[in-house]
Formats: sequence, C-alpha cells, structure tokens
Amino acid sequence: MLASEIEITEVWFGRVFVPRTDAVIGQSFRTYGEFARCEADLLSQISIHRPGALLDVGANIGAISVPWALQHKDKIVYAFEPQMRIYQILCANSLLNSAGNIQTFPYAVGDKLGLARFPQPSLA
Repeated sequence: MLASEIEITEVWFGRVFVPRTDAVIGQSFRTYGEFARCEADLLSQISIHRPGALLDVGANIGAISVPWALQHKDKIVYAFEPQMRIYQILCANSLLNSAGNIQTFPYAVGDKLGLARFPQPSLA
C-alpha cells in the first residue's frame, strides 16, 4: 500500500487512516468525523453491563470495532476483514488509537468451510 493511497483524518474517537478514494466510510469520516455513530453507541449501550466480546465481521477500516474497543477496554473485539489492503488499514487504525483489545483476522466469516476470492479495491 502506498502512502499516497491513504490519508489520516480526525474523528469523534481519535484519528483514522482512510483510503483517499473511499466514497462511503472514508468520506463520512472526512466530512462529519463519524460513520455509523448510532450503531456504535447502540452496541455500547447494549453491552456495557454484559460479559463477552464483540465480533465485527466485515470490519472494514474499524469504524465500529475501534471506538467500541476504546469504550470497553475490559472486553475483546474480534475483527474480521478479508480484503488485505482494507485489513491493513484496520490494523493501522487499531494501533493508531491504542486499541490493544482488538484482535484482527484477515479472513471472511461464513456458514461453510472453504476458500473465497475477494477483489482487492483500488485505493488510488
């Protein structure tokens, strides 16, 4: 991944790397400083007094898993993202925000055992 393909932006829970060409999550972070904030807040309210972990399947760049991990440092987040370039940004965002309770996996999750090919998005 080239440095010219990503940028860093300020968001409600810290800072994140986003792909320059991302017209959804990245654009929302760049424009509003948040993405899926209601969902992140709802997960926090539901889980605040419950034991367990969060499974973020299709974690993308960590828009849900990173803030949740920061709000619940006593719990673990398992974040799955099969697109390698996006997975690398997820890992970078976890480190950038010192979210040490996130475990990331470069895998897809499904109901069948097997292999699947995922297209790698263009970040340029």
